[in-house]
Amino acid sequence: KGLENKRPVMGLDFAFLYSSIIINYNLLPEKMISRLSEVNALKRENKVLHNIEFYFNGRNV
Repeated sequence: KGLENKRPVMGLDFAFLYSSIIINYNLLPEKMISRLSEVNALKRENKVLHNIEFYFNGRNV
């Protein structure tokens, strides 16, 4: 017979939104800096940098 539900069910597809989030926040892998020497060089040029940290695999990255 099936489920009788009078309210609509909504879902979010984060796999679809992933690329949109990456583009909107400009979080491309080629824009990421992992070496401290490169960070210091860019700071000397007065570039605006944002530090992003997150917890992954049991440690902060």
